[in-house]
Amino acid sequence: SFNALHWIPIVQHEAVLHGIHRALIPGGKVCLQFEAEGSMDALLDVYNELANSSPWSLGINVSNDLGRPSRSYYEKLLKACGFCGISDNRADKMVEILPHTSRHEGVEGLLSRINGAWVNFPSLQSVLPNVEDRIQFGKELAAAYAERYPPNTNGIVEVENYLMVVTAKAQ
Repeated sequence: SFNALHWIPIVQHEAVLHGIHRALIPGGKVCLQFEAEGSMDALLDVYNELANSSPWSLGINVSNDLGRPSRSYYEKLLKACGFCGISDNRADKMVEILPHTSRHEGVEGLLSRINGAWVNFPSLQSVLPNVEDRIQFGKELAAAYAERYPPNTNGIVEVENYLMVVTAKAQ
C-alpha cells in the first residue's frame, strides 16, 4: 500500500523512493498518498503529553515513529531520487497537500483507530512490551483527546489531517 509511508520514519523515505525509482522504467509513473506535515497534530500532542506524564512517564516522542514531511522537503527529495512531474508543464506539481478530517463515532470509534495502528508504534512497543498496557494507554489517549476536543453534536470525534498526494514519473 502506498497509503502507508507515514508509518515509515522520514529518514528512511529516501531509500524507499530510490527503491520505487529502481522498480519503474524511465517514464514510469507513481502515485503516493500519506500523511503530511501538520497532520494529526492535535492527537499527537495529546499522545506525547500522556506518554510523558504520570503515571506513564514513558519518555518517548511519537514523532520519531512517523514520516510526515513538508511539501517543499518532499519535492526536493523526489527530484534527488530521480523523479519529475507527470507532464512537461512547468506548473505541474509533483506534490499536493489536501486537508482531510477523520471522523470517528465517539470515543469508541477513535479508540478503534488507535488500537488498529497507534498502539503498535515502535517507540511505544519499546517501553510497553505488554500489549495490554498499550491497549490501556490507547484507551486513556482516546478519552484524553475526546475531553480536549469533544465530539460534535452528532457524537463524532474529529481529527484534522493533511494528506500528501505525490504524482511523479521516473526520469
